[in-house]
Amino acid sequence: MGAIVLSWFDLQRKGSGDWQLRIPQCKDFAPVIDAAFPQFDHIGWKPVEFGRCYTYFRDLSDGQATRLREVLAQLQKVMVVRRSDHLAKYFGQELDGSFALAFTFATPGVRTEIGQMEYLAKYRSDVNALNSLGELLVAVVQALPQLRRTTLVAAVPSSRGDAPEAIPVQLAARVAGETGKESLRLGRKAGTPIKNLPLSKKIPALEGAFKPNRDVTGQRILLVDDLCQSGASLWVAARRLKAEGASRVYGLVCVKSWGDTDNQ
Repeated sequence: MGAIVLSWFDLQRKGSGDWQLRIPQCKDFAPVIDAAFPQFDHIGWKPVEFGRCYTYFRDLSDGQATRLREVLAQLQKVMVVRRSDHLAKYFGQELDGSFALAFTFATPGVRTEIGQMEYLAKYRSDVNALNSLGELLVAVVQALPQLRRTTLVAAVPSSRGDAPEAIPVQLAARVAGETGKESLRLGRKAGTPIKNLPLSKKIPALEGAFKPNRDVTGQRILLVDDLCQSGASLWVAARRLKAEGASRVYGLVCVKSWGDTDNQ
């Protein structure tokens, strides 16, 4: 499953005054931490056994150490969505980071609390569930510095386009409105429905399908969606936005499926 939470961390001030941070799954979380705090000076990530690593932060104030600890605690709640091996065949680093609130299911046939909210909002038009999802997404944007620094918010449009009633469109509007960011419309050309296509056919079908409605040169963009399965739509959209001049592109979704491929 291509999404994980930070299972633990150890942040301690040493006698030298430097702050030592130890984390597991270094290849997944070290880039997220660096993106959150590019201004923090540290010695570089030093690998140890079992994928763990450590670093020392120099000259951190108590306030900066508190901010670091708060972000680490947030990463124990929100999931980092990784680029799967399936996507690695087609993409590089077009997406600068992607996050999900939760998995769709806790066990087979039993949805997580957030998975149930997404189901009710999408298939039962439950306004309370939609509002709760929006509130949770806003909280993540406010908690993670790299998302807080984004300037534009766009919904990932489905094959039915970006109609105002679409769940991703409503969620993106809520995030933009409550975080003081501008909205970006990412239009999608009409074409062959891709819902039931395998990944090998979905990506070519999506290439060229997305088009921003404004100049995005130098912008930091947040893509919002309700569900991430393979992540193909997020990565294709990010590639288009980078080609149009965007400096950073991040993804934020409500739920991540267990599987990392589409219909295969």
